Amino acid sequence: FAKNGTTYEYVHGKGLVLKNLSQIDKGTFCKKLMIFFIEEDILVPSRKKLLDSIKKFDTKERMEKLYPILSSSDISINYVMLSFVHTLEICVDLFGGFNFKKDYEYKDFSDIENIIKSNLKDYDALYQQQIFYFIISLKRDEINFEPSTLEKAFKTIEEVKEKFNLNNLNPFLEKMLLKKICFSIFKYENHIFKVKSSTITNKEKTLLNILDNILKKYNLNLFFCDKISIIQIIVKIIIEHNKDSLKNILLLFNEVIILDDNHLKDSLYNNNKKFNFHIEPTFFYKLNPENYENKYDLILSDEPSLNSKTIVVNSFNSMQVLSAIYGYIFDKAIENFSYK
Repeated sequence: FAKNGTTYEYVHGKGLVLKNLSQIDKGTFCKKLMIFFIEEDILVPSRKKLLDSIKKFDTKERMEKLYPILSSSDISINYVMLSFVHTLEICVDLFGGFNFKKDYEYKDFSDIENIIKSNLKDYDALYQQQIFYFIISLKRDEINFEPSTLEKAFKTIEEVKEKFNLNNLNPFLEKMLLKKICFSIFKYENHIFKVKSSTITNKEKTLLNILDNILKKYNLNLFFCDKISIIQIIVKIIIEHNKDSLKNILLLFNEVIILDDNHLKDSLYNNNKKFNFHIEPTFFYKLNPENYENKYDLILSDEPSLNSKTIVVNSFNSMQVLSAIYGYIFDKAIENFSYK
C-alpha cells in the first residue's frame, strides 16, 4: 500500500481503515474482482461466498439490464468486458469508480445516454454516468488497458507487422489486432483461462511458429487458444491487406447456364467490390487462350485440366469462389514472410 500511494490508519475496535486508495491499487482491486466474475460459475464455495459478500446484485439479473445497452451501442461484447461492467458498479460504490471522461462531444451520443437512463433508472446516477463514459470510450476505439500491457502489445504488434509484411496496415485492422493481443496478455498474466478446443491448418502452424518466436523475443507467453485466435485474425488481416494484389478475375465454367446466374454475380460484387469479375464458358477460353493472356490477375474454373495456373472450384457458390480467391491471396503473401 505504502509503495503504491495508498494510506490507511488503525481505528480502535475496528482495525485498519483505508483513508485513500491509490489509482494503482484501484486497478489491482478491479482486476482481482473481474476474475471473480469471469469464474463465477466455477468458484469454490469460499470464493463464491466472498464475491456474494461484495456485490449487491444478482449477476444474471443485472446482465438482463446491461445487455440491451451494450448491444444497442454497437460495440464488441466479450466476457472480459462484461466482467468489467459488473465490477465497475462495485468500484463506484466503494471509491467512486474511475475517470473515463475525455474531451468528446458527448451530446452526439444522446441516444446511448437515454438507453442507459431508461434501463438503469433504478440504479446509482454515478454508475449510469460511468457506464456511459466507458461505452463511449469503446465506441471511440480507446484501448483501455494498463500502460504495461499496452507497451507489451505495441512491441508485439510492431514485430508482427514486420514479420508478416503488414507495413502501412489499415488503422482499423491494426487496432482490432492490438485489442486482441492486449486481451490475451491480460488473461495470461491474471490466470484467466477457459478451456477451448482449437484446431489449426498446416499454414496456420507456420504463422504460429513465427508468432511464438516474436513472443519469445519479448519474453511473453499466452494461452495456446489465444495464440490460435490471434493467428486466425492475422490470416484475415493478411488477406484484407493484400487484396489489392488482384483486380481482374476471370471465372470459366463448363456449365453455360451460369452466365445467366445474376445471383452469383450480385453476391460476388456485394461481398467484395475490389474485384472486377468476368464470367465466360470454358470452351471460349479453349478456342483461343491467347486472347486471355495478361488480361486477368487470376483465373478460376470448374475444369481441372484447363491449365496449371488456374484455380479449380467445384461449386458455383459465391462463398466458395471467394474462399478460393482469398486462399490464393494468402498463399502468395506467405511466400515472402520472414521466418527468422
